[in-house]
Amino acid sequence: MSAYMMNRGVSGGCRRVEKMAVVLLDTVGLVRDALNNGTVIPHDKLRANEELLNTWEIEIEDDFIGVVATQRPVATDLRFLAASLKIIDHLERIGDYLIHVMEVLAKIKGGLVPEIQGLYADMVDNLYVMLEKTITAYSKRDDVIAKEAAAIDSFIDKAYRSALNEMYNSLGSPMTRAELGRHLMLLKYIERSADHVTDIDEWIVYAIESTHVQLNK
Repeated sequence: MSAYMMNRGVSGGCRRVEKMAVVLLDTVGLVRDALNNGTVIPHDKLRANEELLNTWEIEIEDDFIGVVATQRPVATDLRFLAASLKIIDHLERIGDYLIHVMEVLAKIKGGLVPEIQGLYADMVDNLYVMLEKTITAYSKRDDVIAKEAAAIDSFIDKAYRSALNEMYNSLGSPMTRAELGRHLMLLKYIERSADHVTDIDEWIVYAIESTHVQLNK
């Protein structure tokens, strides 16, 4: 995309979106560390991050609406503004899913099934890298990086299918139906988080190329 001078109000709002995404990346990192190292998830920190995401979502929406009402941004700025409004919604939804991950992990008795824990860890490792690249794509206005980030979702989908197979193989094992259900919820929350990051990448591409695309579908 050729360089242009972005409207000051839109630019300021975009920087706040980046900060919101960085807070979410911190949350993903906390979940990643817990799954990789078996450490206790710091619930207070995760909830504090989630409160920030919820607060900033509303504030950023108000800021962007104010820009439209008072500054008459040009078409290119309007695309970034519209895309950013969609993006902050996806960021907040990912934050919700990660809170659910925390809650499910706290309920699983005796820890995760060992064969599946590694797959969970792989999924969250890739989710972290995916979100990190997505933040870079948004910050640099780079559609190529956004597409590269979205492609990482294919690795998460592969681990998701492998984990499902492991769970089916665990049927009839000492794992109770309730525990199996919790493992399935945990798996789905992680997989859906990655889908939302892909959606963000699609909005980044739209903001830059003015074209709606489907990535990793």
